[in-house]
Amino acid sequence: MNNEEKFKQISNDLDEALERDKEHFLSDGIIIDDSSTKSYHYKAMSLEWLYKFSKEDLVNYERVYCQIILCFKELELPNKNISVRLNGSVYSEGQPSKAEVKRSKELSINQLLNTGIYNFIASCLKDAKSDLEESM
Repeated sequence: MNNEEKFKQISNDLDEALERDKEHFLSDGIIIDDSSTKSYHYKAMSLEWLYKFSKEDLVNYERVYCQIILCFKELELPNKNISVRLNGSVYSEGQPSKAEVKRSKELSINQLLNTGIYNFIASCLKDAKSDLEESM
């Protein structure tokens, strides 16, 4: 199996897991943005599975915004890890951020699939929101 076939198999597994959890994301108000490149074209010489999960809440008249980005790249095969980036901030409309949190790590795809994409994202968002609220 070549890298493209491996990538498509793994991205299909991730897509199926995400589809199973979609209702949970919707009911929690988590916005999902698919920025994946799943076919080659003149602007994309490699494939990637890339999803952004974001949520914004109002806390004490301030906005708490958190975004988790999951990315798996064909070029990184045979490594079967997914990169995880978290960005969060507390701000008031028209004002600079009062607090920010940025984290990144790698996670094995099997670990993500076993935990469940929704469970993983919800846990990351909860932790980030808690860290941001403590700094308010």
